Amino acid sequence: MSKLEEALADVRRAVSGPPCSVGQLLATLDEEERTSLLKLLNAEDYPRTPSSVLVRAISAAYGIDIHRQTVDRHRRSDCVCGRRFE
Repeated sequence: MSKLEEALADVRRAVSGPPCSVGQLLATLDEEERTSLLKLLNAEDYPRTPSSVLVRAISAAYGIDIHRQTVDRHRRSDCVCGRRFE
């Protein structure tokens, strides 16, 4: 592992704070709903559900507003909670 990769790993581990909107939603869902949403968020196969479509579905299903950028960040595990719900 390069020095840069090690430094990035350390920075990611050091990040803390409240969960993003996606993480907050996941924490409130029952097991079936949570599993369904995680399957869509973590899909590696193509065509995967675009974040913009997922945002509209989340809004319709759960009545909350989540931004596309938040879903994208969560999918990349660039948010604090992205790693909590793997």
